[in-house]
Amino acid sequence: MYILLPRKSKEFIKPTAEKLGCSEQLVDDVRSFYWQQVRNSLSNPNSIGVMIADFGSFNIKPWKLNQFIIKYERIVQNTDLNTFQKFAAVKQLEKKKLIIDKLIEQVAELKLKKQSVKEKRYEKTNKDLENPETNLGGN
Repeated sequence: MYILLPRKSKEFIKPTAEKLGCSEQLVDDVRSFYWQQVRNSLSNPNSIGVMIADFGSFNIKPWKLNQFIIKYERIVQNTDLNTFQKFAAVKQLEKKKLIIDKLIEQVAELKLKKQSVKEKRYEKTNKDLENPETNLGGN
């Protein structure tokens, strides 16, 4: 059994290519593509969380979203739109603000779902406490 404990991608490209029977260039291209997609997901989020295989899941903190909105609004208010470049920059910030607004909606929906799950568990626990026979299998 061959265990890989790489520190850098160079250390695992060659052994992986040999194991899979393909070129090192293909393995490097797949690695590059994967991490480029991860970077794109982190810099342009479509959802409130990103799952990275063998690393875990990473979620956006709701308070951070509010900080970005405040920051973007402040920049837009303080920018004079006297040049096309500044106007284009403000439009980009407005697009980012729309994305953040969608993420805030997703956070709110997730919070509601979690709350409903907690309420259902609480209701079930109360019913079990009120009817001890259900805990004994109904006998």
